[in-house]
Amino acid sequence: MTRFVLTYMLALCGSLSGVIFTLEQAESYAMDNNKHILALEELANASREQYFEIIARWLPQAQFQGEYDKSEIKVALLPGLRPQSEFWTTGFHFNQLLLSKQLYHQIKAGKWDSHRVKLEAINLKNEILFEVRTAYWFVVLAREEVEVQKVNMKLLKEALDEEDKRLKSGKATAFNVNQSKVSLANAHTDYYTSVRDLKSAHNHLLRVLGMGPECTDEVEAADQDISIQEFWMLADKLNLLGWDKAQDNISLPKTEEHLFTCEEKRYWQELALDNNPNILIQDSDVGFHR
Repeated sequence: MTRFVLTYMLALCGSLSGVIFTLEQAESYAMDNNKHILALEELANASREQYFEIIARWLPQAQFQGEYDKSEIKVALLPGLRPQSEFWTTGFHFNQLLLSKQLYHQIKAGKWDSHRVKLEAINLKNEILFEVRTAYWFVVLAREEVEVQKVNMKLLKEALDEEDKRLKSGKATAFNVNQSKVSLANAHTDYYTSVRDLKSAHNHLLRVLGMGPECTDEVEAADQDISIQEFWMLADKLNLLGWDKAQDNISLPKTEEHLFTCEEKRYWQELALDNNPNILIQDSDVGFHR
């Protein structure tokens, strides 16, 4: 129900303003609306239907046949039956292909092809999810950078005003004032650059989500910062090392040597080798050509 309401609201974003969503909602929306995912899912459905069509050629073929005849002379079809001039003849015919080398290979090839497209869809979803998360946090970081540049301009403006006062009182030179003006001008440049980067990150996120250009100014990320608690594996490890949540910092040792053991790294390697869609797609290609 939550997904439906969110999708409905975002689909009508041309008539709404200020729709705010979390990372989880953004991922859910992308899975339902990303153009590349939708196109590949259609291809996967078509491939599956083609496979079922090939399977149907091997299944028993049933045929019903009925005939109606009328004769001017009444005839008894079997001894003891009443003679009649109208006849109905019906029958069923069953055909079953027992063995066909060509059809066998077509079924196997169709199965591998359907499986391959399915794996490609899974792989694309993984890539889109990663891209959504990356784009989402880039928006959060870019928005924070804009706020930092605003504060920087405010401080430099106050510094320039102070230099002006000191110049009037003879405690500063024109060179000092000009330096402050240059610093403030550079800060304006940095601010507008950060605004541009925020706009670019925002547009990229919208494209990944599958939204149209009419939604450009209507959607915003709910998260204000990136918390280490979002990453449960790292959070557990850092808690063991004495990570201070209030300070949100810690002097980290070398990551590879202390955060993850050799057994843990081996587990993730084996998990990737067994489940990575790219590897499974290559295995599917080998089975297809075999």
